Amino acid sequence: MRLVAGDSSSPQLVLGPHPVDDDVIIRALHPDATSAECVSYDGAIVPMTQIADGGLFEARLEQAPPAPRYRLRFHLSNGAVWEGEDPYRFPSAVGAIDRYLFAEGTHRRLWECL
Repeated sequence: MRLVAGDSSSPQLVLGPHPVDDDVIIRALHPDATSAECVSYDGAIVPMTQIADGGLFEARLEQAPPAPRYRLRFHLSNGAVWEGEDPYRFPSAVGAIDRYLFAEGTHRRLWECL
């Protein structure tokens, strides 16, 4: 899988939350993780299932809102635990005009969208 190999040009198509019917599928990647959990802001913990070698995990949140608030918790092989925000949970702040001006080399306020 190109995503696990670090060769994907569009990781947001796989990672982060994806609405499916009334549920939300959340996918996350951490190459050093042996297990993962999705921790909602109300304290609920949903174990994630490893769906591919290389640390790709998935969880299904039933009856979740289209943009759920959650954090990711990864358990590493050395016993360490890492918890943090899922960067793919947030929409991109870079719009079409920003991309156009950046490619043109005339964007004068690029720091505001990055």
